[in-house]
Amino acid sequence: MNTETLVHEYAKVWSPIDAETRRALLEKVWTEDCVYQDPSDRVAGRGPFAAHLATFQAQYPGTRFDCHNVISHHGWVFFEWKMVTPGEVVAMHGRSCGRLDADGVRFTEIAGFFEPPA
Repeated sequence: MNTETLVHEYAKVWSPIDAETRRALLEKVWTEDCVYQDPSDRVAGRGPFAAHLATFQAQYPGTRFDCHNVISHHGWVFFEWKMVTPGEVVAMHGRSCGRLDADGVRFTEIAGFFEPPA
């Protein structure tokens, strides 16, 4: 899987999907001990991150992320994203930076940066 596909697969874990589909996607794109952090939270491990994602979908039902401008080098990935509501409103936008595992196929860490639109 190339880096751009990896980012788009990662974005799907934030989408309104059932727990089993989310778990399968996380196994594909996320190492067991991966760390996610953003201005509001820090979560370590695939299980705790899955719980974080379920809480996110409960708070923002039907929301999805559209990613673009994916660039990468030497095991690092940078991408921009938009958080889009079911009504197709961009509720937030931001950027994320991720570190890949030694094989370059799964994330070991992602840091998200965002501010609500002005």
